[in-house]
Amino acid sequence: MRQTDKEESIRRINRVLRTVRSVERLIVKEKDKFKLLKGVCDTLTENRSYYNAWIVLRNADANIIAAAESGIGNDFSKMIAQMENGPMIDCVTAVLDQPGMVLTIDPFSKCTHCPLSNNYAGRGAVTVQLKDV
Repeated sequence: MRQTDKEESIRRINRVLRTVRSVERLIVKEKDKFKLLKGVCDTLTENRSYYNAWIVLRNADANIIAAAESGIGNDFSKMIAQMENGPMIDCVTAVLDQPGMVLTIDPFSKCTHCPLSNNYAGRGAVTVQLKDV
C-alpha cells in the first residue's frame, strides 16, 4: 500500500470514528424521536461517511411512526409513500428477512421500482435493520 493510500485509509477511519462518537452523543442526549433520527442522518452525511442517509421507525404493526433523511430531498416523501402503500422496497424486504446488513452493489439498475434509485447512480447502498432491545 502506498503512503497516500495509507493516509487516506487513516483519514477515512478517523471520519468513521468521529461519526460514531457523534451518533453516540446524540443517542444519549436527544429525547425527541424525530430530532434524534434527523440528527443521526445529518451526522452520517456531514462527515462524508455516506452520500445520503435515511431512517424509518416503525411500530410493532409495521406502521411508520417517524422518518428522517439527509441528502435525499423530495424523493424521500415518495419512498415513504411507497413503504406505506406498497410494494415494499427491495432493500427493506431483504433486511427484514435476514440479520445484519444488506449491501446492494448497483441500486441504480437493480432497484428500478424504488423512488430513490436515481440517487444511487455510480454508488452502492447499505441497509441495516435497527431493533429496540
